[in-house]
Amino acid sequence: MMTRRKAILILTLILMLGFMLACNLGGDLAKANKVRDETNPIVAEANKGFMDADAKLGQLYTGKLDVAERQKQEPVAKDILNSLDKSQAAYNTAAQKMGDASQLKLEPWHKEYLDLKAQDYRKSSEVADVYKELIKVYLDYSITDPKVFVQKHDELAAKTQKLLEEARELEAKADKLEQDHKDQFKQ
Repeated sequence: MMTRRKAILILTLILMLGFMLACNLGGDLAKANKVRDETNPIVAEANKGFMDADAKLGQLYTGKLDVAERQKQEPVAKDILNSLDKSQAAYNTAAQKMGDASQLKLEPWHKEYLDLKAQDYRKSSEVADVYKELIKVYLDYSITDPKVFVQKHDELAAKTQKLLEEARELEAKADKLEQDHKDQFKQ
């Protein structure tokens, strides 16, 4: 028969073990929430830079496509490349943070959410990369035939649309998980 002292000791050990497990899971949830909070402004800045670059890109492609006009617009094109480089670096940072957070001890749905966000940010980085290719085509003064120029532009634009659609799908899946578990995100 177990003595009262042994029973209290076993109960205490069980409670301590339960508390330690709860703290460990809670700690990872807190870490995941912290990463999410850190990542949001990084992505907001990346999106802002990307949208600025997109607006300027529209200005480049509304003018003439001859070499002289493109050379005149070279400073704008280089400014766009700079903005895209910064946005791409920010998307990559956000993707890395979310990918790392998805490896924490979390509920499966939470891991999936973080992984989807990481994939979304990687896809956004790919979009920025294709935009940079568009600028490089614009700055390629060996392309003198407008038809060739338009063909290359259209190929890259189609690639961009495909990537944007994939990013929207990832974002929609993540948003659904967030909506389904909105009360569990900040604990």
